Order: sequence, then structure tokens, then C-alpha cells
Amino acid sequence: MIRLHSAQYALQRQRLAVQRVLYARTPEESALAARWACAWHRAVQRQLAHVRSLSRPASSSYGSSRQLH
Repeated sequence: MIRLHSAQYALQRQRLAVQRVLYARTPEESALAARWACAWHRAVQRQLAHVRSLSRPASSSYGSSRQLH
């Protein structure tokens, strides 16, 4: 649950960074905010990938190593 909370936090930060891009007054401010939005997007994706990997059931190593002839 902690990872999902971290993903939600990162998503909120990404949303704020995107808003800063939209309301930037200068091109420099917009570029900086865009870099922050990209960084937060990567953080969200990492957190969600980790949550997905935890929710997948582990496959049995016995079944994958057997071959039928």
C-alpha cells in the first residue's frame, strides 16, 4: 500500500508540474517545468510498475522447466 501511496503522490506532483508548464510566463520557466513534469512522469511509471510486479502471482519454476515429449 505504501508504494501505491507513493505513486499517488508522484502523480499529484506531475499534475502540478504540468500546470506550471501551462501557466509559465517565460519560455525558460516553461522548459524547467517541462523537465520536472517528465521527471515526475518517470517516477509515476516506476512506482506503478513496481506495484504491478508485486501484484503478479509468482509462476512455478517446476512447471516451466518440464518439457513434454
